[in-house]
Amino acid sequence: KIPSTGQSAVVAIRETPDTTLYRVLEAPKDVDIRPVLEDYFQLKITLRPLSQQWSEECQRLSQIAKCIPGVRVIQQDPFECLISFLCSSNNNIPRITQMLTAIRRTYGTPLLNISGTTFYSFPSLATLLEEATDTDLRTKCGMGYRAKYLMQSIQLLEEMGGESYLNDLRSI
Repeated sequence: KIPSTGQSAVVAIRETPDTTLYRVLEAPKDVDIRPVLEDYFQLKITLRPLSQQWSEECQRLSQIAKCIPGVRVIQQDPFECLISFLCSSNNNIPRITQMLTAIRRTYGTPLLNISGTTFYSFPSLATLLEEATDTDLRTKCGMGYRAKYLMQSIQLLEEMGGESYLNDLRSI
């Protein structure tokens, strides 16, 4: 999702030993994707001093940092991040990915089809409030017991001001 417009884009990204390459597969014509990716991957933040500080304060992180140099905390859309977090409870990454893909496929908008693979946007809070049910989240999206918590969370989020409430938290 492009923060400045709320529209979606599909971008292929490939890391090489020297750089990271990207190709825009689908995006609004009037949007320059490069600054969007720089913001998403927080490329203006210098990692080395942060990594050194964290490694000095945490032995475990020091060991992990050696195995995955250059790892970044992404600036994901806050609503998608919240839903991803709710999916992560007592779960592993392939299963979380499977559930999020099912949520996109069930409630998102098709963006692009390449060789039979369709890429979908992540649904908005309004879409999930209007279309999602506990039963569908359990059966169509594989959420299991999390479905109830997801529904309660999106209803509570709506009461607190919706997606704009989450976006406002970034300025705290």
